[in-house]
Amino acid sequence: MRIVWDGSVAKVHLEGELDVDWKRRHEAAIQELCLGSQNTVIFDFRDVTFIDSTGIGVLAMCVQPRGSDTCTAYVVGANSQVRRALEIAALSRLLQPVDSESEVAFNR
Repeated sequence: MRIVWDGSVAKVHLEGELDVDWKRRHEAAIQELCLGSQNTVIFDFRDVTFIDSTGIGVLAMCVQPRGSDTCTAYVVGANSQVRRALEIAALSRLLQPVDSESEVAFNR
């Protein structure tokens, strides 16, 4: 996982399988992403091959409202299986799927 900040926008490149092992290595960093009051997070899923309920849970904790903190999160490049998993978990409302990072500027 690689995180690059551009002002209040965090671009998070994810890769491989988002499962229990991934959670152990990255949960704390993911949770910190949305602690700022106006942060926007772009999760780049182009290199994600699999996501299970553990990975979904970590992402869900990141985008849950926390008082006055508002974090807007987007998913770029998710394959059909990952998109379907996010839809089933009802996260596609909170993790808004977009086709490219340039769409995020229009949605902010």
